[in-house]
Amino acid sequence: MYAATSALTASGASVMTASSAVFSVAIGAAMGEAVTWNVALGVTAIVVAVYLASGWSAGSGLTARGLGLGLATGLAIATSVAIIKLGDLEGGSPGLGVIIAYLSGVMALSPRLREAVRVLTSRSRPVITMGVSAAAGQLMRYLALTALGVEVVTPLQNIRPIAATFLLFWLGSGSKRPAARHWAAAAAAFVGVALVSGLIR
Repeated sequence: MYAATSALTASGASVMTASSAVFSVAIGAAMGEAVTWNVALGVTAIVVAVYLASGWSAGSGLTARGLGLGLATGLAIATSVAIIKLGDLEGGSPGLGVIIAYLSGVMALSPRLREAVRVLTSRSRPVITMGVSAAAGQLMRYLALTALGVEVVTPLQNIRPIAATFLLFWLGSGSKRPAARHWAAAAAAFVGVALVSGLIR
């Protein structure tokens, strides 16, 4: 997700990773879950959001790398949510899940740990804020999965495009500010999430 955000704008990357809802439905169908019309329409809306965010005709600088990273993030999110749900069914702990996730990240980054420490100390406030926010989001996702199914939690967590678009509207500048296509993509993603989650019937 961080690499996708680096290759795209934050709002574009957020909508791109909303493809996790598509992958989640595909995983659910492979596991024998029924795909309703609501789910099918919601996923279609999210796919439209992905297309709008990509800005093929707007010359936004989307590269094959950015597109690939965004879709890979979506697949990774959908897969991880399914695994988290399996862990919960086996009596797993949300807090322990967060610890495992971040220890895994530290191990993966160990060859570049010195550089990570340098970035943390040189730009500590934004980096620490990002880390705390990400950890809180992980914990809330794990807690949600103790009460809801994967087919609900995965689409609902895709309100990120809406949040990212509004945040960049207030905080962004230049090319980082959301364009009209990002607003349209955020609206499409919201409709898709509402359909898949059953908020719109």
